[in-house]
Amino acid sequence: MSQVGLPAMPCPGRSARGAVLVVTLVGCMVLAALVFFVINHGRQVNARIVTQHSADAAGMAGAGWIARSFNTVSMNNVSMTRMIALIHALDAMPLATRGAHVEQAALRDALAARIGSLATPDAWLTDVARDQFDRMLSELNDEVAILQPTDAFWTDQFDVSAMTAFEGPSGPGSIWEALRGLDAYSRVAMETLGTLAQVHAVNGGEVNLVADRAAEGSAVMLPVRPEIPWRRGEFNDFERPVAFGLLPGADRRLRSSPTSRGLGQVDDERTNRGPYDTIYGWRHFLSVSSGGAVVFSPYDSIFNWSDFSAILGGGGGGGGGSSSATLTVGGVDTSGRPNVFGGGPSNRSEGGPTADKRAYTVSGTHAWAMRQVSGFAAGHLRFSRYSSWARQLADTKMRYVWGGDSARRFAIPDWDVAYPSDLDTDAHEPLPFSGTAWFRLDIKSRYPRDDAQFGSAGSWAFEDRPLTSYEVHARIERPNRWWLPEYQAALPGGGVERRRMIDPDELNDHHDNLTVTDVGEQAWLYEYEYQVLFDPEIGLPALLDDDGNMVPQPAYFVQVVIYAAVNRNAVRPGVFDPRNVEVTGDGEIDEALVPVVANPYEGFDPSAAEAPAPIDFDHEQIDSGEEVRRERFTFLGAAQRSDRPLLWPSRFQGGKPYPMNVALAEGHVFNNHSWDLWTQMWHAQLKPVEDFGHWLDVIDRSLLDAEASEVVSEIELEDLGRFLGSVEALGEIMMAH
Repeated sequence: MSQVGLPAMPCPGRSARGAVLVVTLVGCMVLAALVFFVINHGRQVNARIVTQHSADAAGMAGAGWIARSFNTVSMNNVSMTRMIALIHALDAMPLATRGAHVEQAALRDALAARIGSLATPDAWLTDVARDQFDRMLSELNDEVAILQPTDAFWTDQFDVSAMTAFEGPSGPGSIWEALRGLDAYSRVAMETLGTLAQVHAVNGGEVNLVADRAAEGSAVMLPVRPEIPWRRGEFNDFERPVAFGLLPGADRRLRSSPTSRGLGQVDDERTNRGPYDTIYGWRHFLSVSSGGAVVFSPYDSIFNWSDFSAILGGGGGGGGGSSSATLTVGGVDTSGRPNVFGGGPSNRSEGGPTADKRAYTVSGTHAWAMRQVSGFAAGHLRFSRYSSWARQLADTKMRYVWGGDSARRFAIPDWDVAYPSDLDTDAHEPLPFSGTAWFRLDIKSRYPRDDAQFGSAGSWAFEDRPLTSYEVHARIERPNRWWLPEYQAALPGGGVERRRMIDPDELNDHHDNLTVTDVGEQAWLYEYEYQVLFDPEIGLPALLDDDGNMVPQPAYFVQVVIYAAVNRNAVRPGVFDPRNVEVTGDGEIDEALVPVVANPYEGFDPSAAEAPAPIDFDHEQIDSGEEVRRERFTFLGAAQRSDRPLLWPSRFQGGKPYPMNVALAEGHVFNNHSWDLWTQMWHAQLKPVEDFGHWLDVIDRSLLDAEASEVVSEIELEDLGRFLGSVEALGEIMMAH
């Protein structure tokens, strides 16, 4: 029997395994494609971010360099105005120090010789007066201790002309060398502005691409070579900033020329106010009365250049650490000079005109330099005329270059402490000295000196403030001069009017309401009664009558005056013009006491091309308007990077017409204080890209510059322009993403 076999069947395991393999392979391919897509897409997103960062960096690096260059030139301009002011101030130091040293040493010796004999009829007043004059003597000793080595330094140890003189002992002074260096630096900064801005833009943009290991890419700033119209002025353009704190421009006060020269009209009260006003705040408000007249200027009152010291110390009923006595020096010109006796308290019994601030003035670097001098003097040389003479000398040196002044001389005082008791005060001949000096202590009191409560706590105060133009209610007539050179006034019909001198001992015979008493060796006590409406410093409140009006009350003024010295120099101390000098005595001038004021500008030609000069925009072409800002102060940073996919580029390239990622960024340069190259507040920042078509025009204009550039590829820039031109219609939409 034969066995019939079943037909052979295929193995199910092999068929299933083949299908799985196919599915697996397809899945792997899909997964690989997905991985490629994810990687390529991630790289694409990252590339776009890096490209935008590169464009931002290019825009900020280029615009930032331009802003920094503007600030550099601005700081150089301002630094040069400071240096010019320092030429005036430093060159004034030797003579100002010598005069102050000679004067303070002589006056210190005079006070030391006379304090011991001081004795008033009131023991309390004597103690107070001696205490105050002892304090003044101590301060004078301190001043001489400062002035003596300083005088020796300027005279024997250092030649200031090596710093300040245009023709110094070894060539131009060090300040002049610094001026030339800053001038040259500013010129180079402006001449290379566009080229270096592009270099910084390219470097700033491409460093981001390099950090991302981009195979291909570039960055550029547009325009390729920025052009900012600028000009170099002349030395006389410094006059207005130095003298008045204003930018160059037309000004009737200018000594060099009242019209705009060099830089032209830079100053503008709205847009170009300059750094001295907008940054440093060197403005001083003018108080204007209802009638429109200027009645008070803080600048003039704070920095007082008169020939007598403002009093700073002391207080009611006890005084302070410094003396409340006054050192006063009289001169030939008695106009506005303080009196030996009198003066009166500065309390107002009647209100002055009301004032409101309506305007201000600005000071320049010359005043800044003088403030450094006066600031030191106020704290350490407050009885000295050091700052006053320094100002006179510095002003003279400034007028040498701006004002055409001829050579001036400086009269050094020659003080003689001997009292001129042998003079005939009735003589019609001028006195043989040019001025007198004295010490004075002023006290106001609620009680007269012979009252038992005189000197009690709260009833008296030192009157140590500068006198005002508003005096007490009852004005007492007082003699104007004592031991000053005889005043001579021309009479209408010819000849002169001579005014007789009055000796202190004769005052009792001239005025019934005052008493003068000898209280020591050439020392006098001066007393009078006056009327005041109120004075809380001496315990006098306001008293009202039945109608509510304030009632005048009696108060008492006491002065102790000590003679110091007479100046035997025939010329009043300070700067004078030898062609028009006023002398006293026999008219003989001691040449040793009137040295020539050195001219640091000797041999200097302000109009010479090589003279230091400021640099600024050409303001005939540049203003702060929107059109100029857009055209001259706005820059486009552009970056492009290869758009080639990392994996399977033949499949993921997508047939793009331009193989680069492109990004744009707009940088703006601006100054929010003053639109000039004096105010170092230039900034750069990014803003949204605007006006796509404008930048296409800039690219077209920049192709020639790119051809000559060593850092920008003309071909890449042309390709970039072609691509941006192809998407111009979508530009505004693309920029708004």
